[in-house]
Parts: sequence; C-alpha cells; structure tokens
Amino acid sequence: MLIALTTLTVGVACLFAGGHALVRGASQLALRLELSPLFIGLTVVAFGTSLPELLVTVLADLRGAPEIAVGNVVGSNIANLGLVLGTAALAFPLLLDAAGTLRHLAASIGATLLAGLFFLNGILSRIEAALLLLGLVTYVTVAYRYARRVEGISSEAM
Repeated sequence: MLIALTTLTVGVACLFAGGHALVRGASQLALRLELSPLFIGLTVVAFGTSLPELLVTVLADLRGAPEIAVGNVVGSNIANLGLVLGTAALAFPLLLDAAGTLRHLAASIGATLLAGLFFLNGILSRIEAALLLLGLVTYVTVAYRYARRVEGISSEAM
C-alpha cells in the first residue's frame, strides 16, 4: 500500500512538473515566434500531448486490435474536452476571442463528424485516413497564416 501511494505521489509530481515545463516552453515559443498562445496550444502542445496516444493507436492497430485504437482516440477526445478543459475552466475562467473560438470549434466538430462518418461502415480506409490528415494539414496551415496576419492587429486574437 505504501509503495503504491509513493508511486502515485511521484507520478503526479512528475506529471505536474512535466506539464509546467511544457506550458513554460510553449509560452516562450509563442513569444519568440510572435504567435498567439492559442495557436501554439492548438499546434505544438496538441501534437506533443498527442504523441503517446498516437503510439498506442499505431501499436494497437499493428497488433490487430483496431478497437483499442479507435477507443483510444475517442476516449482521449472526450477526456481532453470534458476533463481537461472543464477542470481548467473550473479553476480559472477561460477568456477567449469569441470569433476565433467559434472557428476552432467548428473545425473540431467538423473533423469529429467526418471521422464518425468514415467509421460508419466499420472501416477507416487509406483514402479516408489521407483525407483526415489532409484536413489536419490544411487546418494548421490556415490557422498559422491567420495567426500571422492577425498578430499585427491584436496579440490575443486568433
């Protein structure tokens, strides 16, 4: 029992320290690149925190367990939106640009609906996967260009 409690405590402390370092580094990157923190969160932080999930998903699929891969993606999405965003907003109210938030929300909902549509037949084909990846690249490119254009107007807008 003591070993489990110690392990849990050390694990939570490591998660806290790693999260703090990630946020500090992402904030510094946003300042250096003169981009809004929201854009950095949508790209650098999102990709960085999604890499473990990507590894689990790829390994599950390679081992013939696509259900684990899909469950990992869907569960992660729910946890990130409900648990992480909800808890953060409970701790500190989130002040966001309404127009920018709606744009990103529309992209997120669109990607989720498109993936759901692709899953209806029980198969995610290579073409469908390529379309999802193309959508991601397009989204990040458009968001980056918009962030660069708007930065001259407002450092918080995006």
